[in-house]
Amino acid sequence: MSFNNDNLDDSFFSLSDSDGLSSNDSYHSIPSLSEILDSHFSDTLKNFNVVHINAQSIPAHYPDMLSSFYNENIHAILVSESWLEPCLPSTSYSLPGFHLIRNDRLGCAGGGVAIYLRSHIPYTVLNTSQPLSSAGPEHLFIEILFGHLKLLLGVFYSPNVTIDYFSSFEILLEQYSSLYNHTIVMGDFNTCLLKNYARASRLKSLVNGINLHILPHSATHAFPNCVPSLLDLILVSSIDHVAKHGQCNASAFSYHDLLYLCYKLKPPKAKQRILLRRNFSRMDLDKLREDTAKVDWSVVANAVDEQISIFNSILTQLYDIHAPIRTVRMKHLPAPCSLPT
Repeated sequence: MSFNNDNLDDSFFSLSDSDGLSSNDSYHSIPSLSEILDSHFSDTLKNFNVVHINAQSIPAHYPDMLSSFYNENIHAILVSESWLEPCLPSTSYSLPGFHLIRNDRLGCAGGGVAIYLRSHIPYTVLNTSQPLSSAGPEHLFIEILFGHLKLLLGVFYSPNVTIDYFSSFEILLEQYSSLYNHTIVMGDFNTCLLKNYARASRLKSLVNGINLHILPHSATHAFPNCVPSLLDLILVSSIDHVAKHGQCNASAFSYHDLLYLCYKLKPPKAKQRILLRRNFSRMDLDKLREDTAKVDWSVVANAVDEQISIFNSILTQLYDIHAPIRTVRMKHLPAPCSLPT
């Protein structure tokens, strides 16, 4: 399959084509976004797996975020149109196992970009757009270390089709991409590469000039009663490191498809968490009752604080005998929150 940036049209094969249902499947339920991502990432355990979503408000679609992105093989979730504001704490929109890195838009509603990165992966914020208004493009670039290799990971968002972001974007890529072994940039560029017009030519030209590659997709944005357009893009520095990429419907969030990329870099392993826990499941209740009956409760003092202290001490001694503390190694990421159905 050719990756020539000058030939991006409807003829390109997209992995999202396999997501559709045939007539024989008409009686089957449509797979959820999480199930689709599970199938795409099931054989990419040793790769760095990234997705991009135009969320059109993380707060409004937070339950969808929780239900869609609990796959342990997803390492980074790049978000355009986060719609987060400084008054909204990150803890209110966290995803289990991820750290939320934000660049909110200030001064007006909407916009903003963000990255959910696996909490065990160290990173450094390199560059963010100035979040003053909706007058310009928005971006968030971070550095990730893979042993002795350095990755530039970025999310980019252009609020509309009239913004001339090309010069500033080119300067940004020139400033950083040459310093890194690998570069991955994903986002909503609001420049349709299915059209033969100046904006598309200019974007493809600047990407080629910096030795990056635009991965081929079919149309990624389908607004009702409008011609579908290719606005959401994946830029990479090495085609040889692309194990798999594609798109899938994400209508629960917006009219934009979700993009996914499996990149041949081995992500850092999560350090095992060691917890101290009591095992109550194997406790012999009959023996516990016997030992409790033998306790000399006469030592309990009159003062309430002393009573509580002595009672806790006795209870702890009983637990140490019948449910001793043991170390537990957490091998898996925490399960996502249960959502009401």
